[in-house]
Amino acid sequence: MKINNKSENCFIGIHTEYIFWSALIDQKNKLSDHLKQLVANGKIMYRSNQENIEYAALSFPDKGPVQALTMIENVGEGFEFKEVVPLLRGANFPADIRGSYTWNNPALGEYAVSVRDHILDLFDPFFILDFKSGEKTPMVCLSAVALRLEEFKGKSFVVDKGGFYEHKLEEFLKGNPNKKKKDFKSPEIHLTKATFRMLVPTEYSSEYEIVASIEDIEHTSFLDRPVHILTINLEHTVAKEFFKIPLYVTDKTLNGYVPKIGDSISAIVWFQGYFN
Repeated sequence: MKINNKSENCFIGIHTEYIFWSALIDQKNKLSDHLKQLVANGKIMYRSNQENIEYAALSFPDKGPVQALTMIENVGEGFEFKEVVPLLRGANFPADIRGSYTWNNPALGEYAVSVRDHILDLFDPFFILDFKSGEKTPMVCLSAVALRLEEFKGKSFVVDKGGFYEHKLEEFLKGNPNKKKKDFKSPEIHLTKATFRMLVPTEYSSEYEIVASIEDIEHTSFLDRPVHILTINLEHTVAKEFFKIPLYVTDKTLNGYVPKIGDSISAIVWFQGYFN
């Protein structure tokens, strides 16, 4: 990898250094109440000793699409809890790495990558390991968590000023020499759920506004709470290659909406990815 640590020009938004557990766990099921369970029943996934910091990372549950990765630091005669992050099953894509950003906890960070002609910022739960990787063209395992989500039913808007309006007005007057400007009907733009797609960064790094279609739905649970995995396609249906990733969402985020295969959704999502 060609990586420039803290290469700010590679990133689109503000680094919040925030783990969006609130999108996977409701207020009645606080993560802090489960920390002992996560450590006591966790399986050691890796140990790392870098920059004189010794980490152990434990995953719980042992298997499944949604896991918690708990990081414990060896601090001399004792151990100190450092962080717990979601570890999500993703979809693999070849990636070109543009840059990286190390969080205050150096075991965690973000990457800026190019995937399927899109530039994405993403949070990496294995940052302390991936940062040392030497692969030239790594595979990124990409997923997302829905922070907000609703069904996209399409929308329309009227354009009554600007360059596009002026161009269509000029065309109308040239084609209708006996007509006046007052006879011109402002053009109406339609965003249809069948064809409209969007992947736009918000002001925060690794967070995006999307419009996508649901291709498949799977149901699982985490800490005894239901989690729905929506396979979404971020590309148009006529694209040569689809861009399908798993999107994780809870009943709380769905807020009564029952997603169905074939629906289009509008959402704010947080991207996660790790390499190889």
